[in-house]
Amino acid sequence: ESVADGETLHALVVSQREVQSGYKSAGKDFNVASLKILTETKNMLADLSSKTDKYHDFIKRSAGEVHDQERMFIDEMSTLMKEIRHDVMSLADTIKHQVVNEGGLMPAYNDFSTFAMRELNEASSVITQGEHELLSTCKSSRQKLKETS
Repeated sequence: ESVADGETLHALVVSQREVQSGYKSAGKDFNVASLKILTETKNMLADLSSKTDKYHDFIKRSAGEVHDQERMFIDEMSTLMKEIRHDVMSLADTIKHQVVNEGGLMPAYNDFSTFAMRELNEASSVITQGEHELLSTCKSSRQKLKETS
């Protein structure tokens, strides 16, 4: 019986050693799988960090380009507005010169209206004088007709 007990004990020890070997192998497999997952996670985080840095640089560069374009647009608009202001002021001065100054529209209009008034007054005077002479002639003609009749 002691031999049977020894063999049973030996079988139990061998069985326990196999179980412990299985635990050891499972622990080793777990460690390998955990290391693999942690390495993949670390690589993904590094890739994500790299992409984040690239995206940040892209956004920063794009914002700088947009800012530069807006500044150039504002500078061009400012220059254009200054040119328009200059042209409008020049045009206003030209129109003022053509309207008010000697040889312009206002002096010419004043000269023409003065001339027209003088001519109309002369014409009115001639018509009035002619009317008086016509009345006088008619009166005289009637008088002579009365006398001769």
